[in-house]
Amino acid sequence: MGTRRTNLALLAALAVALVSGALAFAAGTGWGRPVVVGHAVAGLAVLVLAPWKSVIVRRGLARRTGPGRWASVAFGALVLVAVAAIWAGVALRGPAPIQPTLGPVTRFRAGPAPLSIVVTPGTAWVLNSGDSPISRIDPETGRLQSTFTASFVVDVEGRFVSAMVAEGRLWVVHNVGYDETAVTAIDPSTGRVQPTIRFGGFVLDSLGKQGDLAIGSGAVWVALEGEDQVKRLDAATGKLLDRYPLDEPTALAVDGQTLWVATGDGRLHHIDIATAAETARATNELVTRIRIGQGGMWLLTADGKVLRADRQSGRIVAQVPGGFRAADLAVGVEGVWVYDQHQGAVLRIDPGTNRVVRTIPVISQPLVELYSRVLALGDGAVWVVDKGGEAVVRVDPNR
Repeated sequence: MGTRRTNLALLAALAVALVSGALAFAAGTGWGRPVVVGHAVAGLAVLVLAPWKSVIVRRGLARRTGPGRWASVAFGALVLVAVAAIWAGVALRGPAPIQPTLGPVTRFRAGPAPLSIVVTPGTAWVLNSGDSPISRIDPETGRLQSTFTASFVVDVEGRFVSAMVAEGRLWVVHNVGYDETAVTAIDPSTGRVQPTIRFGGFVLDSLGKQGDLAIGSGAVWVALEGEDQVKRLDAATGKLLDRYPLDEPTALAVDGQTLWVATGDGRLHHIDIATAAETARATNELVTRIRIGQGGMWLLTADGKVLRADRQSGRIVAQVPGGFRAADLAVGVEGVWVYDQHQGAVLRIDPGTNRVVRTIPVISQPLVELYSRVLALGDGAVWVVDKGGEAVVRVDPNR
């Protein structure tokens, strides 16, 4: 290729890269496929033409003197800056979206083997398997902020189970060795790790019948697998404060000064935390999740149904109709959402009608697990861990 054609091609590529980059910056993560493709093609063209341009510049410097020589130097420097910027964007900015943002869904790479995600203001925390690293990701851009090894898990030969946010802290549920579950709190603003609270048995065992864990009213509430009781532990010290004898507790939730407990006999128990007074109501369902919010109490059953109960009495007031089979449930300011692992989709439930109003496919080849804890809400979005694709999916509910 001649000198003139090379210069024109480089100028065109740089112009396309500049314009598409400006459009992307102006539109944020919502920029469409044409802009993404144009920016990528322009960047590739610059990278391909840069070596040939360097040869031309070197020859020009050997022949030219005066203004022409410095023009060649300036243009060559511009090309080098463009190449350096492209390299920096790829190598230094962390895990970019795997694919362009199409509609409400964006996918981010999130570590070697993501297991669970939870979101605090300004940060998405991803738990990974393996050597137990925790990744901090910017929830707006998907860029990796930092990664650190959870020594409180590694030092006890444990593994991550899940995470939650409660009372201003990040709570990491993990196993200790092979026969015990524990929880460790992290201050999300400072990263300070508090002492681990151990439970003396399994809470969440992926192969067996599960218990549950809830945090609220200054306490950690735990139902161990195979035990007919719920324990109340001090959230700061781990000291045992109380025990509530109940047959096969399967799900827990704290709603102000009320503890809700679902048991294996299909009943929903209302316990007044201050007085320990208890009432029970039959649901005729095996409940595996209890979530509070959006004007109600929402129950997920073992066979994938979603029920709505009255927050005062525990009476079942509705079953969400539809052909879905929910595997996880999350409720927050973003709404009521379930994850159907057979469809690989998230479904939004309208609390006004108790019906599914939106279905958004998020994972093309979802893993089907006995107990799934991959759904989270936070920072104005719905989050799903794609374990098979080693990615995190962000869904904008307003698009």
